[in-house]
Amino acid sequence: MYYIENIRSGTDCCIWWRVDGKGYTRVLDEAWLVDEAKARSICSSRPEQDVMRLASEVEARAVRHVPR
Repeated sequence: MYYIENIRSGTDCCIWWRVDGKGYTRVLDEAWLVDEAKARSICSSRPEQDVMRLASEVEARAVRHVPR
């Protein structure tokens, strides 16, 4: 499974596609998990904007923040 990262954000946080491609989120728990075929389809049409990231690698490296 894969997350789709929008790499144009220009911030120090990753910006992920929301479920069904309806907007973006910085909250990994709100990010859309897609299979490899869907990830390739999305990213091949916008390679300068979107990158597919293997979910297991993202989750292993993620730093979670708790809102106050």
